[in-house]
Amino acid sequence: MKIITLLLGSFLILSLPSKAQFKVNMGMGSSLGRSPVAEVGIGYNWKLVNIAGAIQCHTTSKVTSGVLFELKLGHDIPIGNDWGLNPQFGYSYHYASEQLKYLNTGQTLLGIELYKMFREDIGIYTAYTNTGKMKIISFGVRGCF
Repeated sequence: MKIITLLLGSFLILSLPSKAQFKVNMGMGSSLGRSPVAEVGIGYNWKLVNIAGAIQCHTTSKVTSGVLFELKLGHDIPIGNDWGLNPQFGYSYHYASEQLKYLNTGQTLLGIELYKMFREDIGIYTAYTNTGKMKIISFGVRGCF
């Protein structure tokens, strides 16, 4: 948990003085073989790179499901005027239980996001995230400010 706090703190410090576009993702999806997932993410888009933090919460009471904290680095690739692709890699921390600490693990993550913008500031997305032991497909609303 200390690593996540350090990474998110660094993210905030680096993003404050920059001229970047702020983005927000909110959606839902499915953790393949586990349960439905609700997700929220925030981040910044620079010209060459973007960085985002996200929380994906399993909507079940199973101890092994838990919450997935993510820190992702990616690059937006425009596909036409309204569509885009964002391949990402980063770090995820799976927080499953306070009592059973051996269930809490950190792993690298790979992901890809496909999005369509309806205007400059609002659109929809679908994403695939792979953390090694979890594979999550999600969709939702994307906002850029």
